[in-house]
Amino acid sequence: MSQRRLVSGCSRLTHFLAAIVPPIGFKWGARMKMDKEMDTATVKGKRDAARRWANYVTADESVGVPWRYLLASEADVETARGSWPALRTLADS
Repeated sequence: MSQRRLVSGCSRLTHFLAAIVPPIGFKWGARMKMDKEMDTATVKGKRDAARRWANYVTADESVGVPWRYLLASEADVETARGSWPALRTLADS
């Protein structure tokens, strides 16, 4: 797991994102959360910051590969049963 600093206005948020590289030409920052936390303001704020970060690094030509962010709940992970395409469909990506 790699540490990425995300900047939201003047505050800095530190997230630990699992970088998943499926064979589709993107790098993914993925975060799994408990079902009960999915609708909290904190999780939504971190999701939005991670999406901004993914857009920021994707726009940087020196990075060379587009990034995407995926937020999945426990239920999403369980339902997907190890399938990346299923998880992408179920999760808030």
